[in-house]
Amino acid sequence: MEVLAPVLAKDVARSLLFGMGSTGGQPGSVDEWDETVWEYGFTYLSSPRAEVLADLRADLVSVLHEVDAARGNDRTTAHLAAVAAKLAALIAMCCTHLHCGREARHAWRLARRLGDQSANPETQAWVRGHEITSSIYLARPLPVILHLIEEADALLLQHDVVCAGLGEFDAGKAQVFARIGYRAEASAAIARGLSCFEQLPGLVTSARDSIFGWPEDRIRHAEAFVQARIGAAADDAAFDRALALYPNTRVISRAQVELHRALALVLAGDVKAGVTHASTTLAAVPPGQLGQLVLTVADDVLTAVPQPVRANSCVTDYHDQLAHAEAAR
Repeated sequence: MEVLAPVLAKDVARSLLFGMGSTGGQPGSVDEWDETVWEYGFTYLSSPRAEVLADLRADLVSVLHEVDAARGNDRTTAHLAAVAAKLAALIAMCCTHLHCGREARHAWRLARRLGDQSANPETQAWVRGHEITSSIYLARPLPVILHLIEEADALLLQHDVVCAGLGEFDAGKAQVFARIGYRAEASAAIARGLSCFEQLPGLVTSARDSIFGWPEDRIRHAEAFVQARIGAAADDAAFDRALALYPNTRVISRAQVELHRALALVLAGDVKAGVTHASTTLAAVPPGQLGQLVLTVADDVLTAVPQPVRANSCVTDYHDQLAHAEAAR
């Protein structure tokens, strides 16, 4: 992951923000940078993350150079900072998928600082919302995650804005709360996420192929995540709703939903059915797409198995399957 180092090391990231030399790139207009970020919204979902990462890194370095060059023009600086915040967040999301936790954390911090520099509430909400969701797959310490949620709550309460980022924040918060057993808080957060989705314009909810849209599958996926962990019993309705919205090409997302279903079965007491379903789901994911976003949920299934039945053959086989998948990363 050498390509990350020039952007993501703490000291270098700081120097990029507050004064950097030429990157060799040609300055672009603000409109051109907006178009670049808009295009990344599609390529992030459709291209291998390792390939997207190199391009993101190069463009982030370039736009940070332009942020520095634009100092004294507050409006241009703020606009370019919003662009850079989204690029840094996309880098963090790629790093999370590629199991590069340290680099992802540094990129999220950079994205947050740039979002705040932009003073754009929609950008701030989008960055913080995706960071909260990403924290689940980075295994960040619970006090850190809860602090991020508290900080984002205080920031977003200052703005009366309904946007894709706010929906992502509520959905991410619901998933975090569900994962740590805060049932009431998780239910309230997912309800707010659903309410936000219903208020978003069609231009946003119809953008299914861009990470910058917020179509129904995003909130339904979060709902399935929450249902698996706080539902009184396995309820296929939440999982079926999410799956119905994903085309077969969305292999990672579909696998996650099926693993949520497997977890619900285990938590409802049907360990054999849940572990068997998780094993079948894991085996169907192509090795090239078996990243951290899938493996984290797969591990949740194993963790939920009660100690007295962990010696059962189906559980030990699944343990070995998961260990092999992790080792192959």
